[in-house]
Amino acid sequence: MKKTAIYIASTGKNVGKTSLSIGLIGYLKKQGYKVAFMKPIGQRYKEIDGKKISKDVLLIKQTFNLDFDPSLMSPFIVERGITKKFITGELKSPLPEIKKAFLELWQDSDVVVIEGTGHTGVGSVFGLSNSRIARELNARVLFIVEGGIGSTIDSFNLNRALFEREGVKISGVFVNKVKEEKLDSTVKILRDYFKKEKIRFCGAFPYQSKLSMPSIQLLKDEIGAEFLKGPEFAERKMGEVVIGLNEAHIFIEELKKHRDDIFIVTSGDRSDILLALLALLERNRVNLRGILLTGNRPPSSILDFFQDKDIPILYVEENIFKISSLILNMSIKIDPFEKEKIRTLAGMFEQYADKKRIHAILRAGTAEVKEPFIEKIKRFIKSFPFFK
Repeated sequence: MKKTAIYIASTGKNVGKTSLSIGLIGYLKKQGYKVAFMKPIGQRYKEIDGKKISKDVLLIKQTFNLDFDPSLMSPFIVERGITKKFITGELKSPLPEIKKAFLELWQDSDVVVIEGTGHTGVGSVFGLSNSRIARELNARVLFIVEGGIGSTIDSFNLNRALFEREGVKISGVFVNKVKEEKLDSTVKILRDYFKKEKIRFCGAFPYQSKLSMPSIQLLKDEIGAEFLKGPEFAERKMGEVVIGLNEAHIFIEELKKHRDDIFIVTSGDRSDILLALLALLERNRVNLRGILLTGNRPPSSILDFFQDKDIPILYVEENIFKISSLILNMSIKIDPFEKEKIRTLAGMFEQYADKKRIHAILRAGTAEVKEPFIEKIKRFIKSFPFFK
Protein backbone atom coordinates (compact mmCIF):
# COMPACT_ATOMS: atom_id res chain seq x y z
CA MET A 1 0.00 0.00 0.00
CA LYS A 2 1.43 3.36 -1.04
CA LYS A 3 1.40 6.17 1.49
CA THR A 4 -0.53 9.27 0.45
CA ALA A 5 -0.73 12.87 1.63
CA ILE A 6 -3.93 14.66 0.58
CA TYR A 7 -4.17 18.44 0.86
CA ILE A 8 -7.68 19.91 1.15
CA ALA A 9 -7.76 23.40 -0.40
CA SER A 10 -10.52 25.82 -1.34
CA THR A 11 -11.35 29.22 -2.80
CA GLY A 12 -11.93 30.78 0.63
CA LYS A 13 -13.17 30.31 4.18
CA ASN A 14 -16.49 28.61 4.96
CA VAL A 15 -16.49 26.83 1.58
CA GLY A 16 -16.37 23.32 3.05
CA LYS A 17 -12.79 22.19 3.75
CA THR A 18 -13.58 20.78 7.19
CA SER A 19 -16.78 19.18 5.90
CA LEU A 20 -14.79 17.45 3.17
CA SER A 21 -12.13 16.39 5.68
CA ILE A 22 -14.82 14.77 7.84
CA GLY A 23 -16.38 12.93 4.90
CA LEU A 24 -13.05 11.79 3.47
CA ILE A 25 -11.52 10.65 6.77
CA GLY A 26 -14.69 8.78 7.74
CA TYR A 27 -14.69 6.96 4.40
CA LEU A 28 -10.96 6.13 4.49
CA LYS A 29 -11.20 4.72 8.01
CA LYS A 30 -14.09 2.50 6.92
CA GLN A 31 -11.85 1.23 4.12
CA GLY A 32 -9.24 0.20 6.67
CA TYR A 33 -6.71 3.01 6.20
CA LYS A 34 -4.85 4.41 9.16
CA VAL A 35 -5.48 8.13 8.79
CA ALA A 36 -3.66 11.07 10.32
CA PHE A 37 -4.87 14.66 10.16
CA MET A 38 -2.99 17.94 10.12
CA LYS A 39 -3.81 21.66 10.05
CA PRO A 40 -0.43 23.24 9.19
CA ILE A 41 -1.61 26.80 9.83
CA GLY A 42 -4.41 27.29 12.35
CA GLN A 43 -6.28 30.50 13.19
CA ARG A 44 -9.05 29.43 15.57
CA TYR A 45 -7.48 27.67 18.54
CA LYS A 46 -7.93 26.46 22.07
CA GLU A 47 -5.29 26.09 24.77
CA ILE A 48 -4.81 22.47 25.89
CA ASP A 49 -2.21 21.79 28.60
CA GLY A 50 -0.52 25.08 27.79
CA LYS A 51 -0.36 24.36 24.04
CA LYS A 52 -2.36 26.22 21.40
CA ILE A 53 -4.23 23.69 19.26
CA SER A 54 -6.37 24.38 16.19
CA LYS A 55 -10.10 23.89 16.87
CA ASP A 56 -10.37 21.99 13.58
CA VAL A 57 -7.72 19.56 14.84
CA LEU A 58 -9.62 19.06 18.10
CA LEU A 59 -12.82 18.44 16.12
CA ILE A 60 -11.25 15.80 13.87
CA LYS A 61 -9.26 14.15 16.66
CA GLN A 62 -12.34 13.80 18.87
CA THR A 63 -14.71 12.80 16.07
CA PHE A 64 -12.50 9.97 14.80
CA ASN A 65 -10.61 9.19 18.01
CA LEU A 66 -7.27 9.72 16.25
CA ASP A 67 -4.30 8.56 18.32
CA PHE A 68 -1.85 11.30 17.36
CA ASP A 69 -0.25 14.09 19.38
CA PRO A 70 -2.41 17.21 18.79
CA SER A 71 0.70 19.41 18.78
CA LEU A 72 1.91 17.48 15.70
CA MET A 73 -1.50 17.85 14.08
CA SER A 74 -1.44 21.60 14.78
CA PRO A 75 2.20 22.75 14.44
CA PHE A 76 1.65 26.48 13.87
CA ILE A 77 -1.00 28.88 15.17
CA VAL A 78 -1.46 32.41 13.86
CA GLU A 79 -2.22 34.30 17.05
CA ARG A 80 -2.46 38.04 17.58
CA GLY A 81 0.78 39.90 16.83
CA ILE A 82 2.59 36.97 15.24
CA THR A 83 2.49 38.40 11.71
CA LYS A 84 4.30 41.54 12.84
CA LYS A 85 6.94 39.45 14.62
CA PHE A 86 7.60 37.48 11.45
CA ILE A 87 7.90 40.56 9.24
CA THR A 88 10.29 42.27 11.69
CA GLY A 89 12.43 39.15 11.92
CA GLU A 90 11.57 38.23 15.52
CA LEU A 91 10.01 34.96 14.35
CA LYS A 92 11.63 32.40 12.06
CA SER A 93 9.78 30.53 9.33
CA PRO A 94 7.50 27.83 10.78
CA LEU A 95 8.16 25.58 7.76
CA PRO A 96 10.77 23.35 9.50
CA GLU A 97 8.34 22.68 12.37
CA ILE A 98 5.50 21.96 9.94
CA LYS A 99 7.63 19.49 7.95
CA LYS A 100 8.93 17.85 11.12
CA ALA A 101 5.38 17.37 12.44
CA PHE A 102 4.20 16.05 9.07
CA LEU A 103 7.02 13.48 8.91
CA GLU A 104 6.12 12.12 12.34
CA LEU A 105 2.49 11.72 11.30
CA TRP A 106 3.58 10.24 7.96
CA GLN A 107 5.72 7.57 9.65
CA ASP A 108 2.73 6.17 11.54
CA SER A 109 -0.12 6.36 9.00
CA ASP A 110 -1.27 5.27 5.55
CA VAL A 111 -2.87 8.58 4.63
CA VAL A 112 -2.27 12.07 6.02
CA VAL A 113 -5.17 14.44 5.36
CA ILE A 114 -3.88 18.02 5.47
CA GLU A 115 -6.49 20.76 5.75
CA GLY A 116 -5.57 24.17 4.37
CA THR A 117 -6.61 27.57 5.68
CA GLY A 118 -8.76 30.08 3.79
CA HIS A 119 -8.06 30.62 0.09
CA THR A 120 -4.91 29.43 -1.66
CA GLY A 121 -2.89 32.56 -0.86
CA VAL A 122 -3.52 32.55 2.90
CA GLY A 123 -0.23 32.19 4.77
CA SER A 124 1.85 33.88 2.08
CA VAL A 125 2.92 36.54 4.60
CA PHE A 126 4.99 33.73 6.20
CA GLY A 127 6.13 32.48 2.80
CA LEU A 128 3.73 29.58 3.37
CA SER A 129 0.68 29.85 1.16
CA ASN A 130 -1.48 26.74 0.87
CA SER A 131 0.12 26.03 -2.50
CA ARG A 132 3.64 26.29 -1.06
CA ILE A 133 2.85 23.93 1.84
CA ALA A 134 1.28 21.41 -0.55
CA ARG A 135 4.48 21.50 -2.60
CA GLU A 136 6.76 21.14 0.42
CA LEU A 137 4.78 18.11 1.63
CA ASN A 138 4.48 16.54 -1.85
CA ALA A 139 0.73 16.36 -1.26
CA ARG A 140 -2.02 15.47 -3.71
CA VAL A 141 -4.47 18.39 -3.76
CA LEU A 142 -8.23 17.96 -3.50
CA PHE A 143 -9.95 21.27 -4.17
CA ILE A 144 -13.44 22.25 -2.98
CA VAL A 145 -15.39 25.16 -4.46
CA GLU A 146 -18.88 26.57 -3.89
CA GLY A 147 -21.70 25.56 -6.20
CA GLY A 148 -22.41 27.33 -9.46
CA ILE A 149 -20.91 27.26 -12.92
CA GLY A 150 -19.34 30.50 -14.18
CA SER A 151 -18.32 31.91 -10.79
CA THR A 152 -17.21 28.45 -9.66
CA ILE A 153 -14.87 28.01 -12.62
CA ASP A 154 -13.55 31.57 -12.32
CA SER A 155 -12.71 31.29 -8.61
CA PHE A 156 -11.21 27.84 -9.13
CA ASN A 157 -8.88 29.04 -11.88
CA LEU A 158 -7.81 32.07 -9.86
CA ASN A 159 -6.67 29.78 -7.03
CA ARG A 160 -5.40 27.09 -9.38
CA ALA A 161 -2.88 29.56 -10.81
CA LEU A 162 -1.13 29.80 -7.43
CA PHE A 163 -0.76 26.03 -7.24
CA GLU A 164 0.57 25.83 -10.79
CA ARG A 165 3.10 28.55 -9.98
CA GLU A 166 4.44 26.23 -7.29
CA GLY A 167 4.45 23.31 -9.73
CA VAL A 168 1.54 21.59 -7.95
CA LYS A 169 -1.23 19.94 -9.96
CA ILE A 170 -4.80 19.71 -8.70
CA SER A 171 -5.65 16.01 -8.35
CA GLY A 172 -9.40 16.41 -7.96
CA VAL A 173 -12.25 18.87 -7.47
CA PHE A 174 -15.40 18.78 -5.35
CA VAL A 175 -18.24 21.27 -5.62
CA ASN A 176 -20.18 22.15 -2.46
CA LYS A 177 -23.53 23.79 -1.67
CA VAL A 178 -25.11 23.21 -5.08
CA LYS A 179 -28.83 24.02 -5.26
CA GLU A 180 -30.54 20.64 -5.11
CA GLU A 181 -32.84 21.34 -8.06
CA LYS A 182 -29.78 22.16 -10.19
CA LEU A 183 -27.54 19.35 -8.97
CA ASP A 184 -27.76 17.07 -12.02
CA SER A 185 -27.34 19.82 -14.61
CA THR A 186 -24.49 21.45 -12.67
CA VAL A 187 -22.65 18.14 -12.30
CA LYS A 188 -22.95 17.41 -16.03
CA ILE A 189 -21.52 20.79 -17.08
CA LEU A 190 -18.72 20.83 -14.51
CA ARG A 191 -17.73 17.23 -15.19
CA ASP A 192 -17.35 18.09 -18.89
CA TYR A 193 -15.34 21.21 -18.08
CA PHE A 194 -12.90 19.50 -15.72
CA LYS A 195 -12.53 16.57 -18.11
CA LYS A 196 -11.26 19.03 -20.73
CA GLU A 197 -8.88 20.44 -18.13
CA LYS A 198 -7.69 16.89 -17.31
CA ILE A 199 -8.68 17.28 -13.66
CA ARG A 200 -10.71 14.62 -11.84
CA PHE A 201 -14.24 15.76 -10.98
CA CYS A 202 -14.79 13.96 -7.68
CA GLY A 203 -18.38 14.93 -6.91
CA ALA A 204 -20.87 17.63 -5.95
CA PHE A 205 -22.70 18.04 -2.65
CA PRO A 206 -26.19 19.60 -2.53
CA TYR A 207 -26.87 22.59 -0.31
CA GLN A 208 -28.53 21.60 2.96
CA SER A 209 -29.84 24.41 5.13
CA LYS A 210 -29.44 22.41 8.35
CA LEU A 211 -25.67 22.29 7.79
CA SER A 212 -25.54 26.08 7.56
CA MET A 213 -27.68 26.59 10.65
CA PRO A 214 -25.67 27.16 13.85
CA SER A 215 -26.44 25.21 16.99
CA ILE A 216 -27.44 26.95 20.19
CA GLN A 217 -24.21 25.71 21.78
CA LEU A 218 -22.17 27.38 19.03
CA LEU A 219 -24.02 30.65 19.65
CA LYS A 220 -23.38 30.34 23.40
CA ASP A 221 -19.66 29.80 22.85
CA GLU A 222 -19.30 32.56 20.25
CA ILE A 223 -20.88 35.33 22.33
CA GLY A 224 -20.07 34.08 25.84
CA ALA A 225 -23.68 33.51 26.90
CA GLU A 226 -24.97 31.33 29.75
CA PHE A 227 -28.00 29.05 29.97
CA LEU A 228 -30.80 30.24 32.24
CA LYS A 229 -32.71 27.07 31.35
CA GLY A 230 -32.59 24.22 28.87
CA PRO A 231 -28.87 23.31 28.51
CA GLU A 232 -30.04 19.87 27.36
CA PHE A 233 -31.12 21.53 24.10
CA ALA A 234 -27.59 22.76 23.28
CA GLU A 235 -27.42 20.73 20.04
CA ARG A 236 -30.67 22.22 18.76
CA LYS A 237 -30.37 24.32 15.59
CA MET A 238 -31.21 27.99 16.13
CA GLY A 239 -33.59 28.62 13.26
CA GLU A 240 -34.20 32.05 11.75
CA VAL A 241 -33.11 34.85 14.07
CA VAL A 242 -35.77 37.46 14.91
CA ILE A 243 -34.77 40.56 16.89
CA GLY A 244 -37.39 41.80 19.36
CA LEU A 245 -37.12 45.60 19.54
CA ASN A 246 -40.63 46.91 18.79
CA GLU A 247 -43.68 47.07 21.03
CA ALA A 248 -45.21 43.68 21.75
CA HIS A 249 -48.22 44.03 19.42
CA ILE A 250 -45.98 45.04 16.49
CA PHE A 251 -43.58 42.20 17.34
CA ILE A 252 -46.44 39.68 17.20
CA GLU A 253 -47.43 40.94 13.75
CA GLU A 254 -43.82 40.52 12.60
CA LEU A 255 -43.77 36.92 13.82
CA LYS A 256 -46.74 36.09 11.60
CA LYS A 257 -44.43 36.55 8.60
CA HIS A 258 -42.17 33.76 9.82
CA ARG A 259 -43.53 30.27 9.20
CA ASP A 260 -40.29 28.37 9.85
CA ASP A 261 -38.42 27.75 13.10
CA ILE A 262 -37.35 30.98 14.81
CA PHE A 263 -34.90 32.05 17.49
CA ILE A 264 -35.72 35.22 19.43
CA VAL A 265 -33.18 37.80 20.56
CA THR A 266 -34.53 40.52 22.86
CA SER A 267 -33.57 42.54 25.93
CA GLY A 268 -33.90 40.88 29.32
CA ASP A 269 -36.18 43.66 30.57
CA ARG A 270 -38.72 43.21 27.75
CA SER A 271 -41.28 41.34 29.85
CA ASP A 272 -43.99 42.38 27.37
CA ILE A 273 -42.30 40.48 24.53
CA LEU A 274 -41.62 37.45 26.72
CA LEU A 275 -45.26 37.29 27.83
CA ALA A 276 -46.39 37.70 24.21
CA LEU A 277 -44.17 34.75 23.23
CA LEU A 278 -45.61 32.72 26.07
CA ALA A 279 -49.15 33.39 24.82
CA LEU A 280 -48.17 32.33 21.29
CA LEU A 281 -46.56 29.14 22.62
CA GLU A 282 -49.69 28.27 24.58
CA ARG A 283 -51.69 28.51 21.34
CA ASN A 284 -49.07 26.67 19.22
CA ARG A 285 -48.73 29.68 16.93
CA VAL A 286 -44.95 29.87 16.87
CA ASN A 287 -42.16 27.37 16.19
CA LEU A 288 -39.77 28.69 18.81
CA ARG A 289 -36.29 27.11 19.00
CA GLY A 290 -34.90 29.28 21.77
CA ILE A 291 -34.55 32.73 23.32
CA LEU A 292 -31.48 34.88 23.92
CA LEU A 293 -31.88 37.69 26.46
CA THR A 294 -29.43 40.58 26.53
CA GLY A 295 -28.52 43.48 28.82
CA ASN A 296 -30.52 43.46 32.05
CA ARG A 297 -31.25 40.10 33.64
CA PRO A 298 -34.89 39.05 33.26
CA PRO A 299 -37.13 38.89 36.34
CA SER A 300 -37.35 35.37 37.78
CA SER A 301 -41.13 35.79 37.99
CA ILE A 302 -41.27 35.97 34.16
CA LEU A 303 -38.83 33.10 33.62
CA ASP A 304 -40.92 30.87 35.90
CA PHE A 305 -43.70 30.90 33.28
CA PHE A 306 -41.34 29.11 30.85
CA GLN A 307 -40.30 26.30 33.20
CA ASP A 308 -42.63 23.72 31.63
CA LYS A 309 -41.68 24.69 28.07
CA ASP A 310 -39.00 22.83 26.08
CA ILE A 311 -37.38 26.14 25.21
CA PRO A 312 -33.73 26.93 26.00
CA ILE A 313 -33.22 30.45 27.35
CA LEU A 314 -29.78 32.07 27.28
CA TYR A 315 -28.49 35.30 28.73
CA VAL A 316 -25.59 37.60 27.87
CA GLU A 317 -24.71 40.90 29.54
CA GLU A 318 -23.85 42.81 26.33
CA ASN A 319 -26.48 45.10 24.79
CA ILE A 320 -28.83 43.86 22.09
CA PHE A 321 -27.30 45.92 19.26
CA LYS A 322 -23.80 44.54 19.75
CA ILE A 323 -25.06 40.97 20.15
CA SER A 324 -27.29 41.21 17.07
CA SER A 325 -24.28 42.32 15.03
CA LEU A 326 -22.17 39.43 16.36
CA ILE A 327 -24.88 36.90 15.48
CA LEU A 328 -25.35 38.23 11.95
CA ASN A 329 -21.58 38.02 11.32
CA MET A 330 -21.04 34.68 13.03
CA SER A 331 -19.04 32.06 11.11
CA ILE A 332 -20.79 28.70 11.04
CA LYS A 333 -18.28 26.08 12.14
CA ILE A 334 -18.69 22.46 13.14
CA ASP A 335 -18.37 21.54 16.82
CA PRO A 336 -17.51 18.03 18.09
CA PHE A 337 -20.83 17.70 19.93
CA GLU A 338 -22.84 18.19 16.69
CA LYS A 339 -23.14 14.44 16.10
CA GLU A 340 -26.10 14.75 13.75
CA LYS A 341 -24.29 17.23 11.50
CA ILE A 342 -21.17 15.04 11.43
CA ARG A 343 -23.26 11.97 10.50
CA THR A 344 -24.93 13.99 7.75
CA LEU A 345 -21.56 15.03 6.29
CA ALA A 346 -20.29 11.44 6.36
CA GLY A 347 -23.48 10.25 4.67
CA MET A 348 -23.24 12.92 1.97
CA PHE A 349 -19.67 11.88 1.14
CA GLU A 350 -20.77 8.25 0.84
CA GLN A 351 -23.64 9.24 -1.45
CA TYR A 352 -22.14 11.93 -3.67
CA ALA A 353 -18.35 11.44 -3.78
CA ASP A 354 -16.85 9.51 -6.70
CA LYS A 355 -14.93 6.90 -4.72
CA LYS A 356 -13.24 5.44 -7.80
CA ARG A 357 -11.47 8.75 -8.35
CA ILE A 358 -10.47 8.92 -4.70
CA HIS A 359 -8.96 5.45 -4.94
CA ALA A 360 -7.11 6.44 -8.12
CA ILE A 361 -5.43 9.22 -6.12
CA LEU A 362 -4.60 6.77 -3.32
CA ARG A 363 -3.12 4.23 -5.76
CA ALA A 364 -0.87 6.93 -7.21
CA GLY A 365 0.51 7.59 -3.74
CA THR A 366 2.80 10.42 -2.73
CA ALA A 367 6.55 10.88 -3.02
CA GLU A 368 8.21 10.77 0.38
CA VAL A 369 9.25 14.09 1.90
CA LYS A 370 12.98 14.10 2.57
CA GLU A 371 13.76 14.50 6.25
CA PRO A 372 16.59 16.95 7.02
CA PHE A 373 19.72 15.02 8.01
CA ILE A 374 20.01 16.70 11.42
CA GLU A 375 16.39 15.80 12.25
CA LYS A 376 17.04 12.20 11.20
CA ILE A 377 19.98 12.04 13.63
CA LYS A 378 17.86 13.53 16.45
CA ARG A 379 15.09 11.00 15.83
CA PHE A 380 17.60 8.14 15.77
CA ILE A 381 19.07 9.21 19.12
CA LYS A 382 15.61 9.58 20.68
CA SER A 383 14.75 6.02 19.62
CA PHE A 384 17.10 4.62 22.29
CA PRO A 385 15.34 3.88 25.63
CA PHE A 386 18.09 5.71 27.53
CA PHE A 387 17.06 9.05 25.94
CA LYS A 388 13.30 8.64 26.33
